[in-house]
Amino acid sequence: MIELIRLATTAIKDRKGVTAMEYAVIAAGIVIVVALAADTAGTAVSGIINSIASWIQGKEGQLG
Repeated sequence: MIELIRLATTAIKDRKGVTAMEYAVIAAGIVIVVALAADTAGTAVSGIINSIASWIQGKEGQLG
């Protein structure tokens, strides 16, 4: 019985698994933030490139 109590208290005090899980949750949060930022930046860059392409196409008739 005493050995069972000792084993239970040792398992409760062991925080290695908890720490690893905390790091995993933090890493997952960082991945989500980076993915959202990349998606937003990609959309903005795509809009800029499309604006430049439209401007160039409008100038084609003026160059000839």
